[in-house]
Amino acid sequence: MILFYAVYIGMGQEFTKQTVNVLLLGTAVTISVSWFWPAMRAFRRGASDDVSKIVLTIWLSWTALIVQRVYTIVSDALGRPDWLIQSPAALVVAVLILIAGGYAVVAPASGEDVPKREKVWSIFATTVGGIVMGAVGMAIFYKNLIGL
Repeated sequence: MILFYAVYIGMGQEFTKQTVNVLLLGTAVTISVSWFWPAMRAFRRGASDDVSKIVLTIWLSWTALIVQRVYTIVSDALGRPDWLIQSPAALVVAVLILIAGGYAVVAPASGEDVPKREKVWSIFATTVGGIVMGAVGMAIFYKNLIGL
């Protein structure tokens, strides 16, 4: 973080942003490629165990990040054209992360010898997440309803 801040101060935001985008894309590709075959095995097994769910969470998250970084880099390079801004690329990233999140939510409580307190914690976490989704969804719906 200190190096990042030093580069930011010395080179400015644009250079630092481009550098971080490229480094993050390379990292995401490395992780996604290295986890590809374990993820394919997990898919073939139907993601039936906790390890498969964690593998799919990791692979899908980093694969989504590849799409997101490519979208950002291309968008910046082309001056944020409307056709790209209106494309489904950002939504593809969101859906991949939602799927990965689903695996991440159920993985800790899907093993064979999961303590009851961990299952209760998973239910609590799911409830809190549902409340947040409901509250934000209602706020957006209300905002759109009254035309703010």
